Amino acid sequence: MSDIKITGHGNVVGSNNMVITKINEKFQNNDRKELGELFALLKSEIKQLSLSDKSKNQSIRAIEDAEEEASEESTNVETIQKSLNRMKDVLEDSGEVYDNAKSWGKRLSELSQLLVKYFPQLINWANTLSN
Repeated sequence: MSDIKITGHGNVVGSNNMVITKINEKFQNNDRKELGELFALLKSEIKQLSLSDKSKNQSIRAIEDAEEEASEESTNVETIQKSLNRMKDVLEDSGEVYDNAKSWGKRLSELSQLLVKYFPQLINWANTLSN
């Protein structure tokens, strides 16, 4: 399991002690800050995977689409769900197995549980992640 942590200025640092990603600034001043942190941790996990740049980039873009939607006042939860499903599909198509106990699977599982807190409509989606 990788060593990923959030620093005090909204940066996410990986095991090589390099800043991997920054938390979406839209989350910094609203009640969904913890969502921003989990989105950043998920992106960090993916950036550390041994994947093609194309798969990494497609996955990161899908996360950023979900992240952007979750940070909006008028959130379309279907967009979040579709974007995160797209990310999961890209990773699984590239040989990465979803496992809610480690790596990107753990981060996605944690994120889905928190998303349900803010968007209860996502409960059914969150419950089907492991299927």
